[in-house]
Amino acid sequence: MAGNGESRFAFAPRLSVLLPSGDVAKGRSFGALGIQTNLPVSIVLHRRLVSHWNAGATLVPNAQSADHYRATTAGHNLGQSMVLIVHPRFNFLVETVANRFQSVLSPGRTEWCRTAYVSPGVRWAYNFKSGLQIVPGVAFPLGVGPSSGERGCSFISVSSTR
Repeated sequence: MAGNGESRFAFAPRLSVLLPSGDVAKGRSFGALGIQTNLPVSIVLHRRLVSHWNAGATLVPNAQSADHYRATTAGHNLGQSMVLIVHPRFNFLVETVANRFQSVLSPGRTEWCRTAYVSPGVRWAYNFKSGLQIVPGVAFPLGVGPSSGERGCSFISVSSTR
């Protein structure tokens, strides 16, 4: 890990174990243990403009489909965002995300799929005397390329202590 909240550059790689805890039939789990890595980088370009980058990969040996077929699946993701700091507690942002991943078709057989979205949005913070910070936000994902025509609305909220 490199950098902190005061640095112009930060890098915080991670390696995670994926647990088969969701419902495969609803598309909320791989149905098997897996591993995932992400390499996030943040760069302060200007006191009011910050750029975040992320590249990652996922591998799930013995992944399961909703039909209970199994195969090894892989995937990779790329993400980039720009954050305009209008006020320390109010930001405009735009995020671009592209994914390429495999889905299980039949025993031992997979198919590659791709998605891509651009999401403009806004977030703001509530700071409490206790040190609690709540950061709600809203974004509007717009499908591009392989996801062209898809649209949505996402609400987020992050809590932390300052």
